[in-house]
Amino acid sequence: MMLLAPNEITALESKGEIDPYPNPSVLDIAKFAVKRQNEKAESNLTLVKVISGEVHWKGESGGRIYELVITAEDSANSVGDYQVS
Repeated sequence: MMLLAPNEITALESKGEIDPYPNPSVLDIAKFAVKRQNEKAESNLTLVKVISGEVHWKGESGGRIYELVITAEDSANSVGDYQVS
């Protein structure tokens, strides 16, 4: 997981490098990623928004790799933007 500053996300959006991805499976995996991060880091993040998402299919095995940029909020109401690969 990599932390991106809001201005970095805005710059990527303006360059067209981040596009909203309305795929329902991306939303599901974003929720899972936040839940998993909470378990690993003993944090209390809540998913706010999926900024960008992409699914990469891997070969004949049918495996998938999700590349996400999401906004999550912690219990102190501060917002952090994370890129999850």
